[in-house]
Amino acid sequence: MINRRIAYEAKRKLEFAPDFGEPVSLLTELADSLSMEYCNHPETYKNDKDRVIWLEYPYFCFDCDTFFEEYGVLLASIEKDIHVKVYGMADKLELGELAAEFTDEKNIRYRKRNSSGSDFESIRSLCIEIEAKSTEQYEALWELFSHMDYRQDYAAVNRKKWKDMGEDWTEKDPDTYFAYLQLREEQGEFFLNILTLEQKKELWTVYLEEGVSPVEFEYLNDAIGRDWEINIFEWNLALQMAVSQAGISVLYEKDDFRILDRQGRRIWMDYRSSAAAEKLFLKLLFPAVPRTN
Repeated sequence: MINRRIAYEAKRKLEFAPDFGEPVSLLTELADSLSMEYCNHPETYKNDKDRVIWLEYPYFCFDCDTFFEEYGVLLASIEKDIHVKVYGMADKLELGELAAEFTDEKNIRYRKRNSSGSDFESIRSLCIEIEAKSTEQYEALWELFSHMDYRQDYAAVNRKKWKDMGEDWTEKDPDTYFAYLQLREEQGEFFLNILTLEQKKELWTVYLEEGVSPVEFEYLNDAIGRDWEINIFEWNLALQMAVSQAGISVLYEKDDFRILDRQGRRIWMDYRSSAAAEKLFLKLLFPAVPRTN
């Protein structure tokens, strides 16, 4: 731990005691607002030992007074439950720290810290440091911030990790495999487009190895039928990766095909199946009847 000196301190009296809501929601609002202003995603880093997460906005320069004016109340409200600081490079290559906390219901104290104790006006390469209070909160916050996209209405996170933290949040559908946390009012973008390739692969793996068809595939089949904008290539690539991981083989024989598991046993599939994942599996691997000589 590096103990920095106080370079500046100021107090602000609010007219009313703010009631913003849940600290995690406020933290998301802070990160999302900075991403929109920066027009880019933060770089995300973590330290499992200390349960610390960093969200860095490289080369993003911010005037300190402006930051306190725009985000000071939000920062202090988060600090009530989650230890959070803002860092950046200050004058003379020195690391500067911005912090805010409530001293009572209506009064906030703003502080700047650095090694020299000399005041500084701005910071660049702004970074939010989040210190989680529990392992459950740490894992859930990492899930959230490593999958957040400021351009999207939802963030897809591991449902169990999020549930273990006990945070109440509006989500798209309580029955989906992932929890799709709503970040803002839905703008019409198909919510499954936020999934990473690895998350899509995980959905296929659940179906291939556990025999369970995640609800996501029902939404996906419906969207395909409506000709919505979807990256089908990624779903196909994710399927190929999951098939390889599961040790499944697909063999073409004249005008037929066989699907075998890693033990060489045949897997029977049918286009008429009620399982949405099974239907899409067949559509992607066998979109047309193979040509024969």
